[in-house]
Parts: sequence; C-alpha cells; structure tokens
Amino acid sequence: MASTLHDELCIRGKTWLKNTYGCQTAFKEIDTTGGEQPDCFGVRHGLTILIEVKTSKSDYLADFKKPWRQEGKGMGQVRYYLTPKGLLDPKVDLPKGWGLLEATAKQIKVVAGINPRKDDLYPIHLLKSHPEFIFESRDTFSELYLLNSVIRRIEVRVGDIQQFTKEHPY
Repeated sequence: MASTLHDELCIRGKTWLKNTYGCQTAFKEIDTTGGEQPDCFGVRHGLTILIEVKTSKSDYLADFKKPWRQEGKGMGQVRYYLTPKGLLDPKVDLPKGWGLLEATAKQIKVVAGINPRKDDLYPIHLLKSHPEFIFESRDTFSELYLLNSVIRRIEVRVGDIQQFTKEHPY
C-alpha cells in the first residue's frame, strides 16, 4: 500500500507535468495489465515524460531490480525521480540519463536533468541540447499500451472516440 507522502508526490508530479512541463496529457498511477505502471506519465508534443516517485532510499534502490529499468527498457524519453528534498545525491545516486526533481513544501525543483523553465522542450531541440537526458531506446509498446488503456476507458464513457473527436474538435 502506497504511503500518503507517495500519493501526495504523485499528485504534485502530475500537476508539474501539466503546469510546468506543459504536457497536453498527464496521468498518475494508471493501472494497466502491462508491466510498468509509472507514477506519473505525460506527453508534450510527442515527447513522453516519466516520473518515478521515491520516498525512501530503500524504495529507490529496489527500483533497479525491476525489468523495465534495464538498458533499452522502460517508458519515457525523458525520465525523472521525484523525491523529498535531500533523499538522493544527484552526483552519486542517479542512473545515467535520469533527472532529479526535489519536492519541498511549496515547490518542485529540478536538481538534475532537463529544466522546463530554462530549456527548449521540443524533442528535436532536446536531442541536440540534452542528448544525455533523452532515452531514444525505450519501451514504446508500453507507452502506447498505457495511452490505449486510457482511450478505451474514455470510450466506455463517451462512446466512439472517432465520433466524439468530430463533435468536439478541441
């Protein structure tokens, strides 16, 4: 069972994806029958962003045992850990390519990785300016599976998506 702090950070992570990163869509803890179930997942102009929330060092270390943390696996072209301030040392603890977000009572701060307040977030520009923080080799199947799972759930509520998009273009 997830902790209250974990739940709070997931909510804040999703909000950060929408408001700070500018994701058109963002989700928290979407339950699918697939393998990886990201704490937060967003899409911005075709760029996929994953946030994994960690509230303890032991939880963080256990993350490395998951099959989707192996090279070339896992969701997200851009990946962050979101932790309480001071839990991880960005120079020592972060795996290659991962960013670090730290939460305080009032804000989420980018400690390592792509900073949406400073960097041009279009994928083609990020590939040039921050290639070290872009996972080109990833599990696109699971990303599409997650998005399809959300679309299926919406269809149950609104009916045919094609008809819905015709009636509501934006």
